[in-house]
Amino acid sequence: MKKILAMALALLFVAALFTGCSKKVESPSEPNANDVASDTTEEVKERTSADNTDADSRSVKIGFAIIGGEYSASAIGGGYNYDGTVQDVTVTINGTTGNTTVNASCQPDQKGAISAGNGAPDIIHYDEKGTSPFGEKNSVIVRMYNNASYTKEKDLVGCNPGTLYQTVHNRKYMEEHPEEIVDITKLKDEDLHDWKLVGKVVEPTLEKDGYADYICSIDKCGQTKHVVLPKLTPEPSEPDTPNKPDTPNMPWLL
Repeated sequence: MKKILAMALALLFVAALFTGCSKKVESPSEPNANDVASDTTEEVKERTSADNTDADSRSVKIGFAIIGGEYSASAIGGGYNYDGTVQDVTVTINGTTGNTTVNASCQPDQKGAISAGNGAPDIIHYDEKGTSPFGEKNSVIVRMYNNASYTKEKDLVGCNPGTLYQTVHNRKYMEEHPEEIVDITKLKDEDLHDWKLVGKVVEPTLEKDGYADYICSIDKCGQTKHVVLPKLTPEPSEPDTPNKPDTPNMPWLL
């Protein structure tokens, strides 16, 4: 009986993620809904398998894949489990089938719009080099909000996504949205972000290194870069030559 109740709660939770504040905008060039979000049937299979084969650890496996189009949701990933189950959540976002825009919101004042739930940190982020997990086949941008609010008028439910606290994008997004870039002509091949100088450059001296701090100009990207400018090295001076006495003028020696 407990297992059946847990399954029912899990199905209601999955359904809640794709209703209410969720919105999918499609055009003829965009993939269909099956390409954009993971198949609910597959999620249920994963949950059933986890309950049957790993009942002792009480793990619940949840998988989401967004591979193209525009997708907005009240939250993506896990939620709060009252039965104490541990959530094993994977979220895959890339531009395999086309340009991708994802907007995810969470209600509380926390940073967990795309997470494993229960206040866990976001799953989607840059790596230590500032690279996104989206690849570069197509343009991808993910915006994460908190403090979302909902309104209901008759049978219609509206959503205010709240406050933008994090943006994650790939390089392709910058190339296809030059209106958001400070100067697209200055974008180098190795640049993963649109670097904007913060403050002033501290010039190097003979005694100390200098430095310059940069931040990505795309709203709420937040990725930073600290560039060290090596201290100057003194120019080599010409070697001293010994003074030679003046040679007397003796033309008879010529």
